[in-house]
Amino acid sequence: MGGVHAANFPQIVPVGSKPNNVQDFDTTVAFDSTIASQYIAGTSADPLLSGPCQTSGRCSDQQVFGGDLNVTMTQMANPATFASMCPTVLQKMIEVVPSGVVLTDPIVPYDIKPNVLQLTLQGGATNILFSGEIRVRTTIRPASQIASVQLVYKDRTGGSACGGCTITTQSKGTAAGFDDTYMVGAS
Repeated sequence: MGGVHAANFPQIVPVGSKPNNVQDFDTTVAFDSTIASQYIAGTSADPLLSGPCQTSGRCSDQQVFGGDLNVTMTQMANPATFASMCPTVLQKMIEVVPSGVVLTDPIVPYDIKPNVLQLTLQGGATNILFSGEIRVRTTIRPASQIASVQLVYKDRTGGSACGGCTITTQSKGTAAGFDDTYMVGAS
C-alpha cells in the first residue's frame, strides 16, 4: 500500500537504487496482512526495518513492530486478525492527535484522474505525441459498464477545430486502493 520515496528520504532509499525511486513496504499493493507476515517470516523488504535506515537511525517500523516483542505483529500476520485489528489500531493512531487540533474532512478520491500525462515533440518537432494514463474509479461504477475512456482535445480558447480531437485510451488493467477499485487506461 505504500513505500518510501527516495526524493523525500534519500538517507533511507538512495536515489536510483529502486525502480521509480520507491521502495515498497511489502510485495503487495493492497492494505493487507502481507507486511506483518513478511516481517514475522524475516523476508520483509520494508525500508524502515533494515538497510540504510539503520545507519541513519530511521528504522521506525523496527521499533514500532518489535515494541511488544512481536506479539501484535505475530497476531496481525493472520489475514482475519489483521482485518479485525486494523480499525482499532488506526483509531488509536488518530486519537493521538492533540486536543485542539481540527482534522480536515476525509480525502475523497477523484472518480476520474489523469496520471503521468506528457506531450512529446516528435518527427523533427512536426508532431506532438500525447501519452499518459487515466484512472477511473470503479468502486461505485462497475468496470463492466465502461467500454472505453476518451479525451477530447480543446485548444486554449475552448475550441475543438483540430480534425481528430478525440484520444481513445486502451485498458491497461485494474488497481486497488484502501477502499476503492480502479480501471486504468493508457493512451
